[in-house]
Amino acid sequence: MDNSATVLCISNWKGGVGKSTIATTMAISLSRKGYKVLCIDLDPSNSLTSALGGSLAQKQTKSIYDVLTAEAFDEASGQYVLDAALQSLGEVDLIGSGEMLAHAEQSLAGPNRLFELADVLSDNQRDGTGKSLREKYDFIVLDTPPEPGVLVYNAYMASDDIIIPTLCEELAVSRMVRTIQEIKEIQASPRFNPSLRIAGVIANRFDRNKKVQNYHLGRIRELEKQGVVPVFNATIRASVVVEDAQTLNKNIFDYGHRRKEGLIGDYAAFVSEYLRLNESKSEVR
Repeated sequence: MDNSATVLCISNWKGGVGKSTIATTMAISLSRKGYKVLCIDLDPSNSLTSALGGSLAQKQTKSIYDVLTAEAFDEASGQYVLDAALQSLGEVDLIGSGEMLAHAEQSLAGPNRLFELADVLSDNQRDGTGKSLREKYDFIVLDTPPEPGVLVYNAYMASDDIIIPTLCEELAVSRMVRTIQEIKEIQASPRFNPSLRIAGVIANRFDRNKKVQNYHLGRIRELEKQGVVPVFNATIRASVVVEDAQTLNKNIFDYGHRRKEGLIGDYAAFVSEYLRLNESKSEVR
């Protein structure tokens, strides 16, 4: 089995397509299959952090902003910044977001500004254990902002796989196409991340009873036939369960709703399909 984590980025350059819900549910699903999972919230909106029950309220807790911008060891506290940022939430670990992340565009400067996250994940001197985050986990799941910028590009440079959630509607599909184009430019450049793989597009909040959504899903599947991008056979249904859970800052597993089983079944099919693409992860540690 491959002993290095697969870094999985959830990205689409459009807001409201369900990136954080996909990231949350996928991370918990992988954990329940026995994999060791770390989540990193790169979105200043904090949606992933909230859904997982993470917190930045404790005085000593750091965020991914601190991990990316500060020295590895904080002399004042006598603590590694990564240790202060890692939150163990039971099923998954988390490095959460925070309000300072909105300043990353200005704070991450210099020639290495797009590779800070890649360095953090591979550096074995970040916490005194002699092991990097890539060595400690099976999967590292990244939630990203909906607009291009230094945080999104850091995620792309650090990732092995990208999953692109989309809604089956005109604007979402057009932004999905733009996202794919940018990723392909990164793949084409030896300076960036030529080994980056688009694992697939996942149709989210899909209502098979709506003709317009079936039309757009057909457009997306046509892109796969043309060799533009892989598309998952699974789809995630539209459900009030997601919105209700988000209102309560819960993930769909922890939210008690009698109609959630079908939605959880969709995610199970999706995650199983993704894992078939990762044969090196077929056994847990």
